[in-house]
Amino acid sequence: MSRFVNADMSDTELLDFVQEETADADTFITVRRILNKLPKVDVRAVKHGRWLHSEDREGRTKCSECSFSLPFWIEWNGCPNCLAEMGGREN
Repeated sequence: MSRFVNADMSDTELLDFVQEETADADTFITVRRILNKLPKVDVRAVKHGRWLHSEDREGRTKCSECSFSLPFWIEWNGCPNCLAEMGGREN
């Protein structure tokens, strides 16, 4: 699985991070240059949930992550409200 970093962190945040490893100012400059050269990607955290079905006569379906509710039973692959992936595994 890929790991992503926030390349847009402020210089203060980056300096704090670099100083935890080394006190070398050249390292800070090198790390900043490397981060600026990294390709940009659009990343979002993936939520995992499941559809909860009511047992009453209404037959409603609700997302376990955001409680978005539909007036019928459904088994979509994802919640249209919070974009949680429905695969049985929960966060």
